[in-house]
Amino acid sequence: MKSEENKRIFYLDIIRIVACIMVITQHAPMPGLGTNSMLLSATSFLTYPCIGLFFMVSGALLLPVKQTSSDFYRRRLTKVAIPTIVWTLLYLLLDLLKGDYPFIYILKSIVSIPLMPGVPAFWFIYVLIGLYLFAPIISPWLEKTTKSEIKLFLVLWGISLLIPVLNGYTNIPYGYYSVLCYFGGYLGYFVLGYYMHNYPPKISLFSTLLLIGMPILAYAVCKHFNLRSDFNTYYYLSIFSAPMTTGWFLLLKKLFENVDLKRGNSIIKSFSNACFGIYLVHLLIMRNVLWEIDALSSYGGLLQIVLTSLLTLFLSYFIVYLLSKLPFSKYLIGY
Repeated sequence: MKSEENKRIFYLDIIRIVACIMVITQHAPMPGLGTNSMLLSATSFLTYPCIGLFFMVSGALLLPVKQTSSDFYRRRLTKVAIPTIVWTLLYLLLDLLKGDYPFIYILKSIVSIPLMPGVPAFWFIYVLIGLYLFAPIISPWLEKTTKSEIKLFLVLWGISLLIPVLNGYTNIPYGYYSVLCYFGGYLGYFVLGYYMHNYPPKISLFSTLLLIGMPILAYAVCKHFNLRSDFNTYYYLSIFSAPMTTGWFLLLKKLFENVDLKRGNSIIKSFSNACFGIYLVHLLIMRNVLWEIDALSSYGGLLQIVLTSLLTLFLSYFIVYLLSKLPFSKYLIGY
């Protein structure tokens, strides 16, 4: 089964927007306010599905690739790579003007742009580009393989996600010399998105909520009893995050797959189209504008996180919306 290339898939728009909100919320806590560490941990953990959801949406929409590799690379990389370079240079210039980093660091960051993110928060985009590069290679397998073979790949990927947790209690390695190293990584989310879109499991709403809730309970137990776990090192690629990510994908698919908001569709579509641009600009707005507002910084805890997230979301969307009206907007925000 192939995703409709010319037909809008509404529930994928919703998932992309939810993932975008999670990213902003994860970055929202203002440093130095003395926010409760448990709240910070909870905010991070509950928003861990954001990256996996982005990759799953891409897998659902793009796999298997039908164009030639050159056409696919030209279209996808132009849409993603050029805006990323433009905003990276802008962020680095701002860092230089503010004196946050010496000139030699900025220069090394610029030279590294083709292979490594000059802005640390843009690491996600570089992984996404890597998945784009791999998409035409994996597509012939997806077109010819069976559902069972894809499930086998995903099972092996799931086992690889256990290794960071087991490593704390065993000598099982996680690296290039691991038996499952070629089944690990973010490619799993990419393939999982294709699988869940084309072969959605028949699962109840209660079971879907369990996929989200059980990892949260496991995380709470580990934190309460101070059990060793490698959450902070492999947080997006852990056996705790993957079920949550899958649960969110299935829940939103179940809730919105057959929904028709009619007039509201244009708003959802606009926000969804803006998500990549919002990802590029949100830290600029959050850290250089909102975090400098005394009235906002006077709040702490949950209120600060909520206010900062909402303001960042809507200000970033407004900027992206204005940029989208420019004739060269695809080189700034991807569309």
